[in-house]
Amino acid sequence: MHLRSLIAPLALSLLACSGGPAPVAVPAPTPAAPAAPLPATPVKTYDPSFDCAKATTPTEKRICASEELSGLDRDLSSAWKAATAAHPEQKDDLKTQQRQWLKSNASCVDDLCLSVRYRERIGFLKGIASVPGSGSGVSGTWSDGDNDIAILQTGDKIEYNLQAFRILTEDNVHMGFAHGIAPLKGSTAISRPDDTENCTLTFTFKGDSLELAQGGGDFECGFGAGVYAGGTYKRTNRTPDMNSPM
Repeated sequence: MHLRSLIAPLALSLLACSGGPAPVAVPAPTPAAPAAPLPATPVKTYDPSFDCAKATTPTEKRICASEELSGLDRDLSSAWKAATAAHPEQKDDLKTQQRQWLKSNASCVDDLCLSVRYRERIGFLKGIASVPGSGSGVSGTWSDGDNDIAILQTGDKIEYNLQAFRILTEDNVHMGFAHGIAPLKGSTAISRPDDTENCTLTFTFKGDSLELAQGGGDFECGFGAGVYAGGTYKRTNRTPDMNSPM
C-alpha cells in the first residue's frame, strides 16, 4: 500500500476525533450587474405638415429639427390646398410637379437652401391659386372705393388681407391693416384678425357683393385713428394679391 493513499483518510479521522468543524467551501463572488445605460436625450422636433416620427430622409429630419422650416412646410401645405382647390382640373399635373420638387430638395445640404426653395414654391402655388378657376369661390380683390380686401378661398376657409384708409388731407392719411383666416359657413365668415382680442370682422358674400361688418373700434382692431373698414364692397377681379404689405 502506498503512503500517499493513507494520508487523506488519516487526516479526516484525526479531524473528526478533534471535534473541529468540517471544512466549508467559500462561494465565488457574484459578478456585479452591468450599469444601466443613461436614457438618450430626446431630440426636439417641431410641427411640420407631416409626422416627424415617420421622418426617414435627411431632408425630412432637417425640417423637423427647424422651427422655421417646419413653419414653411405648413405654409406650403396651405398653398398646395389653395392651388388645387381653385384648379381641381389641374390637380394631377400639380401633384406630379410637387413630387418632382420634393425629390429635388435632396440636393440641399443646409437649412438656407431649403428655406429659399420653400419660399419660391409657396410663391408659385399662391400664384396658381390666385388665378380664377372652377373652385375659386369668393377669391378676388374687393373694394368699396377707399378700402381694399384681398381674399383667397381654400375649401371652406378664407384668408384675407385688408387695407383701410381715412384720408384727412393729402399729407394726413390714417391707415389700418388686418389679416386673418376664418371658416366660411355658407356665405358668411366671422374672423378675429391676427393680434387682436376685441375686434371682429363679419364677411357676408352675395355674388360679387360683400357686406363687411366691423365689431370693435379703430383701437381694438389695430387701425389708425378714425379708420373704419365696414361697408359694402364689390369684387373688382378674381386675382387677389395675398402678398399685400401688413
